Amino acid sequence: MTPENKPKMTHLIQLYGTPQCRRYKRMRQRVLQAMKKADIPYRLEEITDSGRLSRDNPLRLPRLVLDGREIAVQNVPTAEEILRHLSTLQAEESTSL
Repeated sequence: MTPENKPKMTHLIQLYGTPQCRRYKRMRQRVLQAMKKADIPYRLEEITDSGRLSRDNPLRLPRLVLDGREIAVQNVPTAEEILRHLSTLQAEESTSL
Protein backbone atom coordinates (compact mmCIF):
# COMPACT_ATOMS: atom_id res chain seq x y z
CA MET A 1 0.00 0.00 0.00
CA THR A 2 1.49 3.35 -1.01
CA PRO A 3 1.57 6.26 1.48
CA GLU A 4 -1.09 8.06 -0.57
CA ASN A 5 -3.48 5.12 -0.24
CA LYS A 6 -2.70 4.33 3.38
CA PRO A 7 -5.71 5.02 5.59
CA LYS A 8 -5.20 7.70 8.21
CA MET A 9 -5.11 6.53 11.79
CA THR A 10 -7.86 7.84 14.01
CA HIS A 11 -6.30 9.36 17.11
CA LEU A 12 -7.89 8.80 20.51
CA ILE A 13 -7.98 11.90 22.66
CA GLN A 14 -9.08 11.43 26.25
CA LEU A 15 -10.00 14.41 28.35
CA TYR A 16 -10.43 13.78 32.09
CA GLY A 17 -12.18 16.29 34.30
CA THR A 18 -15.44 17.91 35.26
CA PRO A 19 -17.24 20.04 32.66
CA GLN A 20 -17.88 22.74 35.28
CA CYS A 21 -14.14 23.30 35.73
CA ARG A 22 -12.74 26.39 34.00
CA ARG A 23 -9.48 24.61 33.08
CA TYR A 24 -11.37 21.62 31.70
CA LYS A 25 -13.45 23.90 29.46
CA ARG A 26 -10.33 25.69 28.23
CA MET A 27 -8.50 22.41 27.62
CA ARG A 28 -11.44 21.04 25.64
CA GLN A 29 -11.64 24.19 23.56
CA ARG A 30 -7.91 24.05 22.73
CA VAL A 31 -8.11 20.37 21.80
CA LEU A 32 -10.93 21.14 19.37
CA GLN A 33 -8.95 24.08 17.92
CA ALA A 34 -5.86 21.92 17.44
CA MET A 35 -7.75 19.09 15.79
CA LYS A 36 -9.53 21.50 13.47
CA LYS A 37 -6.15 22.91 12.38
CA ALA A 38 -4.66 19.44 11.97
CA ASP A 39 -7.60 18.20 9.90
CA ILE A 40 -7.04 14.57 10.87
CA PRO A 41 -9.46 11.92 12.10
CA TYR A 42 -9.83 11.74 15.85
CA ARG A 43 -12.19 10.50 18.52
CA LEU A 44 -12.67 12.61 21.63
CA GLU A 45 -13.52 10.65 24.75
CA GLU A 46 -14.52 12.83 27.68
CA ILE A 47 -14.20 11.11 31.03
CA THR A 48 -16.40 13.12 33.37
CA ASP A 49 -17.95 10.44 35.60
CA SER A 50 -17.18 11.37 39.22
CA GLY A 51 -16.74 7.71 40.24
CA ARG A 52 -14.11 7.09 37.59
CA LEU A 53 -12.39 10.41 38.21
CA SER A 54 -12.08 9.69 41.92
CA ARG A 55 -10.35 6.37 41.12
CA ASP A 56 -7.97 8.12 38.69
CA ASN A 57 -6.41 10.57 41.18
CA PRO A 58 -8.65 13.66 41.24
CA LEU A 59 -5.69 15.86 42.18
CA ARG A 60 -4.40 15.43 38.61
CA LEU A 61 -7.33 17.06 36.80
CA PRO A 62 -7.96 18.14 34.19
CA ARG A 63 -5.81 15.70 32.26
CA LEU A 64 -5.25 15.26 28.53
CA VAL A 65 -4.20 11.91 27.06
CA LEU A 66 -3.36 11.49 23.38
CA ASP A 67 -3.20 7.94 22.04
CA GLY A 68 -2.44 6.60 25.51
CA ARG A 69 0.20 9.20 26.35
CA GLU A 70 -0.46 11.75 29.04
CA ILE A 71 0.47 15.14 27.59
CA ALA A 72 -1.04 17.62 30.05
CA VAL A 73 -2.06 17.63 33.70
CA GLN A 74 -3.74 20.65 35.31
CA ASN A 75 -2.00 23.17 33.05
CA VAL A 76 -3.83 23.81 29.80
CA PRO A 77 -1.59 23.39 26.74
CA THR A 78 -1.88 25.71 23.76
CA ALA A 79 -3.31 24.36 20.51
CA GLU A 80 0.23 24.55 19.07
CA GLU A 81 1.62 22.39 21.89
CA ILE A 82 -1.09 19.80 21.27
CA LEU A 83 -0.20 19.82 17.57
CA ARG A 84 3.49 19.31 18.40
CA HIS A 85 2.65 16.25 20.48
CA LEU A 86 0.50 14.96 17.66
CA SER A 87 3.31 15.49 15.13
CA THR A 88 5.71 13.57 17.36
CA LEU A 89 3.27 10.67 17.60
CA GLN A 90 2.73 10.63 13.85
CA ALA A 91 6.48 10.62 13.21
CA GLU A 92 6.97 7.71 15.60
CA GLU A 93 4.07 5.93 13.95
CA SER A 94 5.54 6.27 10.47
CA THR A 95 8.99 5.04 11.53
CA SER A 96 7.53 1.97 13.20
CA LEU A 97 5.83 0.83 9.98
